[in-house]
Amino acid sequence: MIIGSLGVFFYFGKFRASIKQRDRSDKIDWTQSLWSKIRSKKQEKDD
Repeated sequence: MIIGSLGVFFYFGKFRASIKQRDRSDKIDWTQSLWSKIRSKKQEKDD
């Protein structure tokens, strides 16, 4: 079962998202941690 799951994962892993999906202006910034996002939103509410 593990081998089958890995096979499916690697088979679908070779497909790439389209340019329209990759070049969006409102992408999630994965460089920020979740904690810092929550903290910055809380500070915006307090202001």
